[in-house]
Amino acid sequence: MEGPRSCKKEELKEVIALIDGTFRIPRGYAPTMGKEFPLLLGEKNLDNIRIILEHGKPVADVNYYKTKVFIEGVPINVASIGAVCSHEKVRGKGYASLILDDVESRLVKDNVHLMLVSGSRNLYLRRHCCVTGQCCEYTIGFLGKSFEEIKLIDINNDNLYKMVKLYNAQSTRFSRSYQEFEHLFKGATTPWANLSYNNYLIEYDHQVRGYIVLRTYSDAKGDNFGYVVECSGDENALWKAMQNIIEKLKLKLINMPLNFSDSMVKSTIFNNVPKKNMNMLGTVKVMNFTSLMKALEPYFNQYVEDKLLGALQCSEDKAKFIFKLDEEVLEINSQQELVDLIFGNWEKADLLENCPPKLKAFFNKVFPIPFPWPGNMNFQ
Repeated sequence: MEGPRSCKKEELKEVIALIDGTFRIPRGYAPTMGKEFPLLLGEKNLDNIRIILEHGKPVADVNYYKTKVFIEGVPINVASIGAVCSHEKVRGKGYASLILDDVESRLVKDNVHLMLVSGSRNLYLRRHCCVTGQCCEYTIGFLGKSFEEIKLIDINNDNLYKMVKLYNAQSTRFSRSYQEFEHLFKGATTPWANLSYNNYLIEYDHQVRGYIVLRTYSDAKGDNFGYVVECSGDENALWKAMQNIIEKLKLKLINMPLNFSDSMVKSTIFNNVPKKNMNMLGTVKVMNFTSLMKALEPYFNQYVEDKLLGALQCSEDKAKFIFKLDEEVLEINSQQELVDLIFGNWEKADLLENCPPKLKAFFNKVFPIPFPWPGNMNFQ
């Protein structure tokens, strides 16, 4: 056995073949993983493609991509974990766990605040990656008419910058350079299996008011459905555009997942649309608690006075996460309790039941934090 270590340039093709041989080919799909995830599995990310080899061949692989997320304009450091796999001949040897140990150590050293994992299987849960968050999914059906004033324009290389402007207008979002945006858009709209994509700028009154990246598919009955990978812009224009898209593509309905803090959740136009509450996609782990709280201070400062924020102390003692405010102390004993406090959880409304009053008032002002839906174009 060799590793865990970073992937070499000459090994990348074999690693991607291992990934395709796990997630695509056995299911009868074309080997598209390299095209779907050009940042995660690209040459510029070789150091973060972590592998174990046997007899000189890659047999296990964990990949991560580091970026920032803006929380109402305040940056925090995150890493997205994806395409984790082992060759069938070495499964059961614990290689994926060994590489994840290596990855987590690197993330702590690199001051990554949050690890976002694309899955929720036991491999992650037993490492204290947690299902958490307050999100919802709208089910949008056709109301019987489209809107002539709405124009749908296919997104291409020439008008992509208009999509970028709409995305960057959001104060809570993933940080993306223009080149990252190009790669993420191309990767996230790569057809695979029975999935295809229709992507539109939404024009109204000669102005681009929004965009939508839509995954489309058919069920066993032959009915067509849409799923919103990402959208942004004016809520009214988006709502009308979805009616036009349903008619244009002959869809039965469109599903749209959102974080609780998204402006569309708060808009009156979506009040009567059926929705279900759910957690964030995948799992989350806090890698650097005290550093995360420090990074979030400018966000906290938008909601509490300087004196209170100056009195807040955050520390970590083994498996305990400690908040102290003046004479009040709250000890949180697990990752699950911590991420539920930070991100919220629909099923745990009593998170602050036994919290001291000053800390409770502080938490109610700043938590849960707004956070972008992890299944958008940044999904890795």
